[in-house]
Amino acid sequence: MKGFLLIFLCLAFAGCGLDESTSRSDKPLSRDAAMKQIDGFFPKSATNIYYYVHSGGMQEFQSFVRFAVDAGEESNAVNEIIADHTKSRGEYDSFPVVPIANMMNWSESQMPWWAVNSITNGYSRGSTNGQPFYIWADLSQHTIYVHASD
Repeated sequence: MKGFLLIFLCLAFAGCGLDESTSRSDKPLSRDAAMKQIDGFFPKSATNIYYYVHSGGMQEFQSFVRFAVDAGEESNAVNEIIADHTKSRGEYDSFPVVPIANMMNWSESQMPWWAVNSITNGYSRGSTNGQPFYIWADLSQHTIYVHASD
């Protein structure tokens, strides 16, 4: 019995990382092109979309998305993303506004387009239910950043 259990555990752990996948775009995409490549909600004015999505065994998931919106549309875009996220999850969560100065330093060297640390005029909203889902709005650059993970 112990031998069977050991073999089962070895096979289970060995198979956890076999279904890993990564997709990304380091060149700006149109809204239509991005919607064909990744799941996600993009406001109608979204342009210059970049993304990095990684999923793997044991429900590992990381998603980073950046896009530009028309000037003055940043807050509408953030609200639309939150509404879509809430609808797709089927449960309500609050997303309080957090000033950029209060956000943690966050950089991703493998994605030169992910520049939330350079935001000087903007805000962030993040989920409060423990599920990592964050949105940054850069009001000077009219850019939205979205990060989700499991």
